[in-house]
Amino acid sequence: MEKYGRDDITPEVLRELLDYDPSTGVLTWKHRDRKWFRTDRSWKIWNTKHAGQRAFTRKADANVRYTATVLGHGFSSPRIAWAVHFGEWPKEQMDHINGDPSDNRICNLRDVSAVENNRNAARRSDNTSGVTGVSWDAVNNRWKVTISVNKRNLWVGDFARKSDAIEARKAAEQEHGYHENHGRSGGEKTKRLAESQK
Repeated sequence: MEKYGRDDITPEVLRELLDYDPSTGVLTWKHRDRKWFRTDRSWKIWNTKHAGQRAFTRKADANVRYTATVLGHGFSSPRIAWAVHFGEWPKEQMDHINGDPSDNRICNLRDVSAVENNRNAARRSDNTSGVTGVSWDAVNNRWKVTISVNKRNLWVGDFARKSDAIEARKAAEQEHGYHENHGRSGGEKTKRLAESQK
């Protein structure tokens, strides 16, 4: 078996090694030909243990991003799913539309810039208003609204009523191209995921 560098692992190679179900997001190891192994013994052992089994089951971090080693090189599951499905590597970052990094259905994946990816982020855990970019200014007794654009925190305004502040933030998100799921909570993410899989 020839040694494969990371750049040698093309979508065509991946399609020889993996099956991908775009409706479930599940990657499965295929039965491998003898050419992928140095010895008959390792070939038989690998196929007995892995062929037909779910691939990419190791959690990489607390966000439940799944990884696996392919021909000695580590990859994340959404990038592999994209490459197998479309026959090309994603050009930028993989964004999970519903915010669930374990949901690799093709309808839930986007190849986006870092800026676009950040515009589909969950609400921070330390947020106390319930809406990203909306916070209480105790000094002025007003709800203040900000939004991040091109790595700058822009002032949207301040409001006496929280509902007006929320409305202003949502309008700013639309104006600056934020995804409709931006600022979701974990509960909203779970609800969306359940609804999308009905």
